[in-house]
Amino acid sequence: MMVGTIAMNLVAVTYSIQADEINQNIKAAIVVDANEGQILYQKNSEQKYPVASMTKLLTALVLLDQIKAKKISWDTKVVPTSTQVKLSHESGLTNVPLEENHQYTIYQLYQALLVGSANASAMVIAKAVAGNQEDFIKLMKQKSEKLGIYDEEIHNANGLPNGMLENERDKNADKDAENKFSARDMAIIAKALIKQHPEVLKTTSLKSLNFNDQGKKTMVNNTDTLLQNQDLKVDGLKTGTSDAAGKCFVGTANKDGHRIITVVIGAQTDASRFAITQQLMEETYQNHNIYDIKKGQIIPVMKQVKVQNGTKKNVKIKASEPMTLYVGKNDKVETELITKDGKPVKPLIKVNEKLGTAHMRTTDHQGYLNGNTHLDVKVQAAQKVESDNLFIRLFERIAA
Repeated sequence: MMVGTIAMNLVAVTYSIQADEINQNIKAAIVVDANEGQILYQKNSEQKYPVASMTKLLTALVLLDQIKAKKISWDTKVVPTSTQVKLSHESGLTNVPLEENHQYTIYQLYQALLVGSANASAMVIAKAVAGNQEDFIKLMKQKSEKLGIYDEEIHNANGLPNGMLENERDKNADKDAENKFSARDMAIIAKALIKQHPEVLKTTSLKSLNFNDQGKKTMVNNTDTLLQNQDLKVDGLKTGTSDAAGKCFVGTANKDGHRIITVVIGAQTDASRFAITQQLMEETYQNHNIYDIKKGQIIPVMKQVKVQNGTKKNVKIKASEPMTLYVGKNDKVETELITKDGKPVKPLIKVNEKLGTAHMRTTDHQGYLNGNTHLDVKVQAAQKVESDNLFIRLFERIAA
């Protein structure tokens, strides 16, 4: 990310924008439910764009995978290269200054990466994990493909224009080349990061930190000013800025326990990327009824299932697994039960008997990050239903 300074005075800010600014003044955007990946809003969400420092979410994801696999530890100490030290002192870039022959722990660099958007720290992490920048890029691409992301463009771990990395640049790409992802791609990466490594939010929610380099402390302020918004409960994730990318931001909020992820690409100013994100978040919460259904709870948005030849014509349905569904206040829910044997539901039906899988989709038809048009939920009966035939019913009771 390129800015004038790493030091920023953070104050509580409430942004406001005109309603049509979301469509007019950004290149792309998406809003998704962080649990199921349900798409709640999108604009040009599949078009690839430069994403600048939002790249660092993928860098953090690869690092956390390596930490979890015990291939590297938080206490591992690394020494930056001369190129990385030089880059860390470049004016106009977000950085934490690093020094020649000084050792830094992976945890220090990780925090600098996500809180201060430190470009040199990303490169030091890449070298520590993979041995060099090129092999770390391979890990980034492998992780992307594993998440279902294809045709992305990755040249480095920090999102800077390729030529700025000098002798550690991608030798197979032009000096002006930048990492490119779609808004949908970035939402997939953010969702995976939060679900697979929820501890990341402890770092992305930090408003500032002291970077201690052999007794010399540098105050690093978070580039995410929406952390000040207490109503929305914003606790991440990552900004990004370059001439090609514009002003970008991947955000996440957890209002009343309902976590969403937003992506904005190509806003025109620092303030507008946060203003647009805030509006997307507020409108998402205001304009949806949110159903968090726990295992064993009746699904209120699913119509009762018809029963053939039963003492009840319909049976109530409950979830066999947790589920989350956002329903726009002007939308409806379309449901279909796919039974285990593909046949109509017939008695004897016992309480908690597994009936099959419910296909659920909202009438906005925006679908899910994984490409599905609907949510699949395993369901079971909430009621007992016996046969309407007296003799069959008596036999069933004797057999029971």
